[in-house]
Amino acid sequence: METYVISDLRVMALALLVGALLGLVYVLTALLRRLVKAGTVITAISDTLFGILAAIVIFVFTFLFNNGMLRAYVTVPILLGLAIPLLSYRKLSSLKRNH
Repeated sequence: METYVISDLRVMALALLVGALLGLVYVLTALLRRLVKAGTVITAISDTLFGILAAIVIFVFTFLFNNGMLRAYVTVPILLGLAIPLLSYRKLSSLKRNH
């Protein structure tokens, strides 16, 4: 039984890392779009490509580390990991706009 718990905790930690890395990729693309002053079309294309990339990464992750099962103990850490860079970027962006 302890082996399952340790294995699930390891998968949760890796899911958090995957989410954080995906969030970092999105933040970097958002910064790049801001630097080149991308329009609506470029933004839509880059968001779509990011969505496809994220879906592939999450699919491969769940296939390799959780036998292809997408469960709450995998989904929640991915979402939390994704939220950390996104919220940080949003907070920093709002501080920059106010000054």
